[in-house]
Amino acid sequence: MTRWKNANPTNLGAAAAAEFALSGYQVFRPLVDDRGVDLLIDRGDGQHLLVQVKSSRLNYVFMRKKVFPLDDFRALALLVYPPDSEQPELFVIPAAAWRTPAPPLVSRDYDKPGLKSPPEWGVNFSRTWRSQLAPWRMKPGDLLPTAFESTSPS
Repeated sequence: MTRWKNANPTNLGAAAAAEFALSGYQVFRPLVDDRGVDLLIDRGDGQHLLVQVKSSRLNYVFMRKKVFPLDDFRALALLVYPPDSEQPELFVIPAAAWRTPAPPLVSRDYDKPGLKSPPEWGVNFSRTWRSQLAPWRMKPGDLLPTAFESTSPS
C-alpha cells in the first residue's frame, strides 16, 4: 500500500496544481467549478492552458463531452496513483488527442436505445498503461509538451 491509500479525491487532485507550480508555472483556480476547468495554467507571453484535473488509482477516468471540448488550449491533467509506487505520476493530455482517440483514449457516445449516460471522453487503463501514456508524462521541472506552445483561448 502507498501513502496515498487514504487520501480523498479533493486532495489527490490538488496535488496536480502543486506539480505545475514545481515546474515553474503560475497556477490559478476558478472560484466555481461549473465549466470543466479546474486550473488555469499561465504559460507566459499571454498564453494559458485550461486544465481539467482527474486522479486515478488505475480505474477508468472520464470527462463529459459537454464540458470538455477538444480545444487546442485545453488539457486533462491526469494524476495516476499506481500501487507499485509511493509517488503519483502526472500526465498532461491535450484535449485534441481525443479528436482521433487511440488506446488508452476512448470516445463514448452512449447513443443506443436504453443508454442513459451523457457522452464522454475517457482513459481506459490496461497492463500497458505506462507505455501508452508515456508521451504525455510530465515530471517536476518539465515544461509543458510542445503541443501547447502556440495555442491559447481567445
